[in-house]
Amino acid sequence: MESATVPDASVARQTAVIGAGAWGTALADLLARNGHAVTVWAYEPDVAEAITRRHENPRFLPDVALAPSVRATSDLASAVDGASLVCAATPSHLLRGILRKAVPHLAPAASLCVASKGIETDTLALMSVVATEEAPDHPVVALSGPSFAAEVAARQPTAQEAEEGQDRVDQDGELALPADESLEDLDGIELDTTDDEEDAEPVGAADDDAPLDIIED
Repeated sequence: MESATVPDASVARQTAVIGAGAWGTALADLLARNGHAVTVWAYEPDVAEAITRRHENPRFLPDVALAPSVRATSDLASAVDGASLVCAATPSHLLRGILRKAVPHLAPAASLCVASKGIETDTLALMSVVATEEAPDHPVVALSGPSFAAEVAARQPTAQEAEEGQDRVDQDGELALPADESLEDLDGIELDTTDDEEDAEPVGAADDDAPLDIIED
């Protein structure tokens, strides 16, 4: 396995990824290679140790060399502490409970990126709705679509869409995230905009052939 080349973590944006499954791990690697100082929360202590010490996640994303700057912990509060961008990539049925535990430890100005896919079983709520309900004081960006973790980890470019409307897309159709939280400049991801939130987000739960979308609340 070849090690990834990443920017200097000493000047990187502080970012947390909640969830160390295949998708969360691939997302953490992508963010780290794009200048973010990433800490991953892993439920399993052995996964956290493997990511931090050996820069790999053989349990959930085998045969992938992760960016050496990625760190992981099994302490949720520690993982999100001080992060300006927090990306949640948990299984959909666990998202609400985990966010409920994490939100009290979020920085006041932190933004939440929801990468979990699916619909909450009991309420039929979209993942962005769950996040907004649990973190009402934080801006929420929903990363949705059928992107495969192995493809992202293999550095294969991914086309995505950003939902227009609300106050999170500017007059030029660009994502209006604060500079240190921007997802627009990630190498390997091309963003377009869409104004169809209700159709876009369920794509990740129901259609594996549709494009990956970003929806904002």
